[in-house]
Amino acid sequence: MTQMRQKCVVFVGTSISVRETLDQITTRRGVPMRALGSVRDGCELVVQKKNALLVVELDGNAGQELQWLAQLTHQRPQSCVLAIVDRGDIPTTVQAMRAGADNCLERPVDPELLNSALGQLLHQIDIQSDDSVTPLTRMETTVLEHIVQGRTNRQIAASLHRSPRTVEVHRRHIMCKLGVCTVVDLIKAASARGFLGESNGVSQSPEADGDNANGPAAVSIHGIPNQQTRTRDCPAAPSEVLDCGRQVQ
Repeated sequence: MTQMRQKCVVFVGTSISVRETLDQITTRRGVPMRALGSVRDGCELVVQKKNALLVVELDGNAGQELQWLAQLTHQRPQSCVLAIVDRGDIPTTVQAMRAGADNCLERPVDPELLNSALGQLLHQIDIQSDDSVTPLTRMETTVLEHIVQGRTNRQIAASLHRSPRTVEVHRRHIMCKLGVCTVVDLIKAASARGFLGESNGVSQSPEADGDNANGPAAVSIHGIPNQQTRTRDCPAAPSEVLDCGRQVQ
């Protein structure tokens, strides 16, 4: 039986009401919470603990905070981040998602939405920590590599000389094995499980059959008028590299 490492929630923000609501939710879920004074400190703790969920409040002047988030999700793509923004602040929401936030909620925060968002991300951490996940076959791994490169089912099928239907079946099997529902979560889970190699090279003639693949991903933003596609490349990260609390020039 697989033993999970203990999860925790790291909160960075000034809102007393958000902090109190988080404290109530994490207490009910039996998950410890730590409140820190800066996004940089929060990111460094997430790098250290690995099973930590970062909840961060952002406003319209969050340029430096967004840079630290971008650095965190570039250095550790499987990190789970929930951003809390001012109501109607679409620019900050878009920037937060591009910097790597998994979801955004508006202030004042609805406790039910916050509880739901935390539950989804804590579940994602469980999946990433679970060593009992069924291994992918060689074909599934190859299909997954194509998904990570942003290819559609038809493009993958043409490249692998398979039918689009076969690729779709592989994609569903991969999603099921990793316990995810979106391509964003699929890539994070695959990275955390070590299914993605250092290189992004894709084999053109795999030998074994298996299970799953996907196309472009969009992430829902609860309480925000429109949805934005998540990327990991904006904004420019600060020169320091997060390294368990140390600065590396």
